[in-house]
Amino acid sequence: MALPDADRAQGASAADGGGQPVTVLFGTESGGAELVADDLRTYLAGRADVEVRDLAETEPDQLDPARLHLIVCSTYGDGEAPTAARPFLASISRARPDLSELRYAVFGMGDQSYARTYSRGSELVDEALAACGARRIGEYGRHDAGGPMDAVESAHDWVDGVLAETEALLAGPRAQA
Repeated sequence: MALPDADRAQGASAADGGGQPVTVLFGTESGGAELVADDLRTYLAGRADVEVRDLAETEPDQLDPARLHLIVCSTYGDGEAPTAARPFLASISRARPDLSELRYAVFGMGDQSYARTYSRGSELVDEALAACGARRIGEYGRHDAGGPMDAVESAHDWVDGVLAETEALLAGPRAQA
């Protein structure tokens, strides 16, 4: 499995955050996913070269396969993607780019009391990326707004697992060389 360029990730300087290059993309309706994305920038400081982008301002051709993409997305209405994420979904569906080199992880936000549509907005983004050949890595993170855990705390646990799995995958081929 090809992952973001390990040499580039390890060669990042302390000035740019050091560590693995990561882009956090968020899709939000009321701002919750953006707050989590911004918090992840701070949480990962020093461990990753992090940039945060709104899906509303992102085109599929801007997805850099040298970076791990962390998707933080809420659900809106009756299981729909947030309004701001819809242009991205329309663009990726229309263009159908080859994203076979892209690696990403997903953190969905929703309310589990809506069982049929819980976290569906993030699933729509996940399905669109997978349909273009991108590969999801790590556990699919989900936050239940009605649950006992804060979204930021849930996201920290999720991202720690994703980065640990990514680092293990990067180390695997080197260990065998």
